[in-house]
Amino acid sequence: MSEKENSKEEFKTQNELEFLIQAGRDGKVSIGTVFQCLLRSQVYMVLDQELKDGKVPEGVKSLMVTSKDGQQMLTLFTGEERASHFLDKQPGYKYPVPFPANILLDSPSNDMGLVINPELPVGVQINAEVLQSLKAQLGRGWLKNIPETPQQQGEQAGNA
Repeated sequence: MSEKENSKEEFKTQNELEFLIQAGRDGKVSIGTVFQCLLRSQVYMVLDQELKDGKVPEGVKSLMVTSKDGQQMLTLFTGEERASHFLDKQPGYKYPVPFPANILLDSPSNDMGLVINPELPVGVQINAEVLQSLKAQLGRGWLKNIPETPQQQGEQAGNA
């Protein structure tokens, strides 16, 4: 068995989003279902500068990659540890920070796609057209109807 095949067998999903990405890759759920889960999820964005006291430095850039067809793709990860394998391949980008994915609904960019967990078995790429379509279908009002996950409820209780 090759090392790549062996690593796929050992790879374990760590959260609901990864589970649904894998189910989507297997044809069991739609990209819309994956996107709905993404909007409820805490994901990680990788920056080229460290946040200082929770503030975003002027000129900070988030990690973007270019798809095979030349489209800019915002790069997100389902966990800080998922970003670690990718950091050495992107000089200058070494600061993973939590990113509430529901902010994507407010993004004015119509020409940017999205890639989650690049080069991992639980990765997905959503081109700009599909992303815009999903945002239009769901809209901001949709998010208000999502019950909080037990993890989110616990985090809020801890902050009270």
